Amino acid sequence: QDKKNYVPIGRIFENLSLKKAHYTVFFILMVTVIIDSMESTYVSLLLPAFEKYFAVKPFVAATILSFPFLASILGAIIWGNISDYIGRKKTLVIAYFSYGILNFIAAFSVSISELLMFRVLAFFMFSGAVVVSFPYLQEFMPTKVRGRMLNLLLVATPTGILISTVIAISIVPLFNWQGVFVVMSLFSLWGFAILFLLDESPYWLTKKGDLEKAKKVILYIASKYSEHKTR
Repeated sequence: QDKKNYVPIGRIFENLSLKKAHYTVFFILMVTVIIDSMESTYVSLLLPAFEKYFAVKPFVAATILSFPFLASILGAIIWGNISDYIGRKKTLVIAYFSYGILNFIAAFSVSISELLMFRVLAFFMFSGAVVVSFPYLQEFMPTKVRGRMLNLLLVATPTGILISTVIAISIVPLFNWQGVFVVMSLFSLWGFAILFLLDESPYWLTKKGDLEKAKKVILYIASKYSEHKTR
């Protein structure tokens, strides 16, 4: 069809109101931020277990295990560019499943250096999910509520801290630090929710010239109930 017949996507989102699909997107992406908060918290709670298991001094364990945060910074830069190329949804799915695999493998580390290696890789991969979540949310929300929904997303941070604390306190006495890593790797299964419940960003589709699919996504999210599936 002639592209002249298409209304600018920004104008469409100015007139949208919040629907069921918007809340679905918000909840799914909120879980991503919760997991990121958990990742930033639970390892610090496991330091005494690391020190005992690997026979290292507290300063050494704390210093080495802080390195993965540098990987997150690098990952945020790289994955932001990758998501512009392959799409928001694919980036999220790749980040989730690779994070889960790496975190699971990390649970069987036999040395602090081996643990560090897998943690750096896991942080690098999951940073892709975090860095994409915020633009993904913005690109789905009606223009008039974007600021409010982004603010609500910040509730995920203290929620993640609370959950990770409960997990660490509950599991370490029974299964040591390895049990916590296995449990955290299971959160990667949330990637299936992204795979089956989220559509690609209509803004990204429009940017790539796939106007017909962008139109279908917009029609779906603009309607409270729809039989249309564009996953």
